[in-house]
Amino acid sequence: MLNFEFKSICYRYIKKLYNEIYVALASTEMKPVIILTFSVLLLGFVIPSVISYDMPYGTDVFTHLIYTKIMGNSKSLEEFYDYCIKNYYKEYGYPFGLWLFGSIVMKITGLELLSLAIIVPFITLIIFLFLYFNFSQLFVASDDTQIKCKIGLLSVIFLLTTPKFCMSILNYSSSIFMMFVVVLIIYVLLNNKINLFKKFIFLILALFTLLITHTGTYIFMMFLLMTFLVIYCIATGKINKLVFVTFTLQLLYLVLILGSTFKYIHYQYLDKGRILTSVGESIYSLTGIKIAVDFTELLYKEVFVNLNILFVVLWISLLYSVLRIIMIVRPKVISGLKKYFIKIKKENLLPAVALSGIRHIPHGILYWPVWLGPLQTVFATLGLLRVNSYGLYLFLSVALIAVPTGSLAEERALRELQYFYIIFPILSAIGFKYIYNKFKNKYKNVSKSKYIQLAYLFLFSLIFSTIVVLPIIGNLYYHPLISGPKYERDGMKWLSKVGNSNEGAAGLVGSRVAIYSDKIPVAVTSVSAGSESKRFGKDVYHILFDRNSEDYARDLFTAFGVKYYILIEKVSRVYKLPLNAITIDDNVQLDKIYSSKNKFSIYSQISYPTKREKIESNIVFDVTPTIKDAGTGYLVETDYYKVRLKKENPEIAYLGNTTVNLLGEGGTFDIVSLSCSKENISDAWIIQDQTYSSITLGKNKIIYRTTLKDEKTKENIATLIVKYTFYDRAFRKDIILINDRINNVVECSYMHKFFTPLNNFDIYLNNILTKKRLIYPSEDVVVARLVVVQP
Repeated sequence: MLNFEFKSICYRYIKKLYNEIYVALASTEMKPVIILTFSVLLLGFVIPSVISYDMPYGTDVFTHLIYTKIMGNSKSLEEFYDYCIKNYYKEYGYPFGLWLFGSIVMKITGLELLSLAIIVPFITLIIFLFLYFNFSQLFVASDDTQIKCKIGLLSVIFLLTTPKFCMSILNYSSSIFMMFVVVLIIYVLLNNKINLFKKFIFLILALFTLLITHTGTYIFMMFLLMTFLVIYCIATGKINKLVFVTFTLQLLYLVLILGSTFKYIHYQYLDKGRILTSVGESIYSLTGIKIAVDFTELLYKEVFVNLNILFVVLWISLLYSVLRIIMIVRPKVISGLKKYFIKIKKENLLPAVALSGIRHIPHGILYWPVWLGPLQTVFATLGLLRVNSYGLYLFLSVALIAVPTGSLAEERALRELQYFYIIFPILSAIGFKYIYNKFKNKYKNVSKSKYIQLAYLFLFSLIFSTIVVLPIIGNLYYHPLISGPKYERDGMKWLSKVGNSNEGAAGLVGSRVAIYSDKIPVAVTSVSAGSESKRFGKDVYHILFDRNSEDYARDLFTAFGVKYYILIEKVSRVYKLPLNAITIDDNVQLDKIYSSKNKFSIYSQISYPTKREKIESNIVFDVTPTIKDAGTGYLVETDYYKVRLKKENPEIAYLGNTTVNLLGEGGTFDIVSLSCSKENISDAWIIQDQTYSSITLGKNKIIYRTTLKDEKTKENIATLIVKYTFYDRAFRKDIILINDRINNVVECSYMHKFFTPLNNFDIYLNNILTKKRLIYPSEDVVVARLVVVQP
């Protein structure tokens, strides 16, 4: 029954759209606008996509394609998450809606990843433009069908030609994918011709899709609806019940679905939800009201962190109370707003910026008119005065959210500017139509003059050529700069024929290597922020610019799994060093296997055998880890842990899993103390600071051996042996003191110190839980047992 209803709705919508287009084509005045619309699509989007058929749009597209590929190879979400966790992919907690959709398309159509990243966004764009054509007509004050159609087509043109939108609208990314859903939600909310039951069906499906696809857009939608409710109430003295119910539904989705069904994407909402605390801090800085900070922090903690439904009810109740108060004091509020807007003064226009030679335009809000387009901004300003009330409320709602958050985001402000696609092109279309009508009415009596007609044609041709040229320049010139030159793509495609897909690669090519070379981009997928990121960066820097850096190359391979390093010309700009400073060709650990122009080269690790001693073990396990030579240290990695030891002493440099070092920037230290009153000996040694005369490497054992000396007399006191034995799920460290130098009883004590973010410890001695201790942010000492060593 529901399926039949859905087909019926689609049929009626297509029929309505056909009738509107037919009416538009019948009008002589509309034909140039329709031709211009298709010209923009063809010249600005179709032709650049055909020319750059192997270059997906955007910078994040390759990361999304990595996870789309993994999801395409999985039979369920559980299998997808199991694979990502087992292989330590660090961004699997991102909302998966786009990956799921892309993987379904791949399975049904058999498209390859690169084709998917180009074809799917283009089809989505066409559907979105048809929706936007109808959506824009909701904000036209006139009931004339032809005027609405013209505004709809002009809105589509301005959407496609706005600088910020035209260069990102074909991106294979979650935020672009959700543009369609956001417009659909607002269209359903404001369109009075759709009955209530159908509205709820669409809203339930659309909000769910938004929840699992893009966190930022979902949270933006929450604040947009909340702001729209307040503005609508101030303007009309009423509460828009459907918008209020939709906002309530969003909060309920957040609490009920995230907590029980999609717990892996909860972290993204914890991260993005902190915008709520930023709002509280901004209110406090402007007004000095401290309770704003405390209240927003409480809402964030209980709603976003704890998913507490009681605080959802509290939030909804408070919003409803505010709306009721506004209804009561509305006359005073309107009076206050009028006085406020009277005080606003006109500011100078930003200077014009030439397109030629520009490689970077600042992203701050002062430059938003440039990113939105200077002409489009002028038209939108005029359109704001002539749009209907819904359009005005929507613009104010978007501006009140995007401008403050954009000012906080600084260089990331363009992410907030993106949301103006909801209403800005429509305002530009209405403003342009107003200017067009004014010009036409003023010169209608002299329009028969040949010169006036030529001037008229030249003026509007100049305006539209200025607008239309933007997507052509953006997608033909800037798009290849983002995706990289052809020789880089050819080199990475060549690498796809070498080795296998389980090998790691690094270099400033980023996640592109996963798509073009079918290799794992280690820096993108598994190197975590903090100490591991610093170590990774240090290794890369040394192999690029230092001679005798073979140990760093080996560390990249054994510690991070980097089998291939890809060198590109961009290295010089990133590190601010000349190309002749690069010394990677001198590294005998790396073999140059591919070379092209502009320094583009691919290097492969050379494997050398590690010399091992045959050390017999008393206990033999089915699975025994192997110790790897990691250049500056030894590395052991299993499915359960990862440990890196220094070569010169038994210090643990890394303890955790593939992506997280539990030691952080700290470490562990072992201190042994020996005392003998008869020999007048009392001294302590940090075993990590000693020089070891013998280091023996077995298959799963490392044995460090040295002689402890008296600090004053330099006489030998005892033999120290530190032995590590590695098993599949755990490893064992034995510290052995041999009283082979003094013919007397020696008292021995041992202390182990942690400098680490960890705070929960269970201390075992001889497999018996001796201490269970919670360590607070201060140094603590635990004495397990005093041990006396007999000679």
